[in-house]
Amino acid sequence: MRLYRRLTFGRLAQFDVLDTRQYRSDQAYGDGWQVPGPESEDPSRTLTGATQERWLVDGWRRSRARWNVLPQQVVFAERRDRPTAGFKLSMDSWDGYPASRQRILAGAEAAGVENLMVLTGDVHVSYGLDLKADFRDPASRTVGTEIVTTSITSGKDGADRPSNHDTLMRANPHLRFFNGRRGYAKVSSAARAPAPTSVRSRT
Repeated sequence: MRLYRRLTFGRLAQFDVLDTRQYRSDQAYGDGWQVPGPESEDPSRTLTGATQERWLVDGWRRSRARWNVLPQQVVFAERRDRPTAGFKLSMDSWDGYPASRQRILAGAEAAGVENLMVLTGDVHVSYGLDLKADFRDPASRTVGTEIVTTSITSGKDGADRPSNHDTLMRANPHLRFFNGRRGYAKVSSAARAPAPTSVRSRT
């Protein structure tokens, strides 16, 4: 069943809704949080499949929207579980498919997309992340923004500072916001601002 699709709101926004489940390579190292290695970093691995990847980049080339928004299912930015050597990454997210992620970012750059926003769910917390040209170099260029929304009810009411809050913030300098409360995320832009200006998590 083809689930990926494109929605446009005039010249204001183009939403390219991805399907990251049906076409993916199998999760590396048996899934879960694992130390990355040759299997996960194999350049032939894909989260979207080649056809959907081409569809996405071709749509960006034709886009005239002010905002190019990418709603999808799993965390896009790199997300290390600790700030020390031997860190693990989620093999179910884009971290398990770094070559696929880099092709998407390269496609956005080649298409001239300067206002990329990724909208994500799945992990039952709220994140605000910078998308970096090179996640392993904190000083590298920021090429977009990712907003991860929380769940409505899972885990009761959650907490403002989950137990791993400080660890993840140190491990991921591009992680700008982390909250574990339940509710929803609201993304808005000021009239003159070229980038998102607020993330609000409410119960």
